[in-house]
This record gives sequence, structure tokens and C-alpha cells, in this order.
Amino acid sequence: MKTTWLKLFSLFLGCFVLLLFTSCGKNNTHEGSITSGKVRWASFPIGIYVDSYLLSDASAKKDLEDAMQFWENKTGKHLFQIQGGWNNGIPVEGSLSEPDSLKGNVIYFMGPWQFFSSAAGNTILMSDQGIIQNSVVFINAEKVYCEGNCATQTNEISRRKLFAHELGHFLGLGHVSETGNIMYPSIEHGADLDSVNIDISALQSVID
Repeated sequence: MKTTWLKLFSLFLGCFVLLLFTSCGKNNTHEGSITSGKVRWASFPIGIYVDSYLLSDASAKKDLEDAMQFWENKTGKHLFQIQGGWNNGIPVEGSLSEPDSLKGNVIYFMGPWQFFSSAAGNTILMSDQGIIQNSVVFINAEKVYCEGNCATQTNEISRRKLFAHELGHFLGLGHVSETGNIMYPSIEHGADLDSVNIDISALQSVID
């Protein structure tokens, strides 16, 4: 009996160690730790639910559609498909810092804001062996944004650029150090997406 118990324990310990070294199971990744190419989607387009408040605001919806179109123009692929409004509260099971699961692919307008106060957005990915299973984009409802081309509000945060930046994380792209790149950590003033840069090799690593 003792020998059998020891064998079972050894088998369990061996399996546990194997799990640790093979990274089995789902992994949570916040945008600050995303390394481009390490995680990616298995196929496109990706169905996304959008906070109903954002969908009900015509200018916010247009900014989101423009941001989606930005990435689709860069890749030549149909990447995103809006599936409808999200009305089911915070789309995370467990804590925001270490979620147990994500309820789906969601763009969520969060207020009160529960991440760093200076951040306008935050994206969480959940992946399994390098394949993204779900992603949630959080948009800070406590910030003031300018809409469209921000022609008369050049000092406010461009909502269009913010959406484009967070959708980059949604696709699996990390931050870059190059100013003028859409994945630069700070959202730069202005809303002209035609003038921003992207890292083509990083984009190919998550799309091709």
C-alpha cells in the first residue's frame, strides 16, 4: 500500500513539474508584458462585443470603425467583426490583475477606472500555448477624448488613436520605443492615423 502511494505521489509530482516546464494551461498577459509574435490569434476575423455605450454614440462608433480599418488596411485582411453590444458588466472572472478567465472578446468602457490613473486604456489577453483565446480592451471612462480628426481639440486624447493602439495590443503587438509609432506607450496628440508608423515585421509576426 505504501509503495503504491509513493508511486502515485511520484507520478503526480512528475506531471506537476512537466506542467511547469511546458507552460501548459492558459496564460494571462497585460499589454505591458506583450512581446510581439509570442501570442497570436489562430484565425481571422475575430468577433468582438463592444460596450453598448460606445455603440450608442455615433462618433465613438465611427472612431472605433476607423481604428479597425487602420489595421485592416495595413494587413489587407478582414480582422475584426463587431458582434453586438456588451451589457454584462466587467468581462473578467476573478481579479483584474490576475483574472481567472475572460468572458469573451470585448471592448469595455470602464468607469470608475481600476487601472493606473494615468492610463487611457488597458488590454488583457488570455492565451493557451501561444494562441490567444480571448482579449478584453478597457477604455478609461474618466478621461476626456476628442473625436474624429480632433481639428479643434488638439490637446485632448484622440479616441481614434487610442482605439487603434489598444487594438494593436488586442492583435498581440507590444509597446515600442519609437515615437510616431501607433504602439508607442503614450498616445500622441493629433488623430491622423495616416501619419503614424507601424513595425511591419512585428505585425507580420502576429498576422501571417
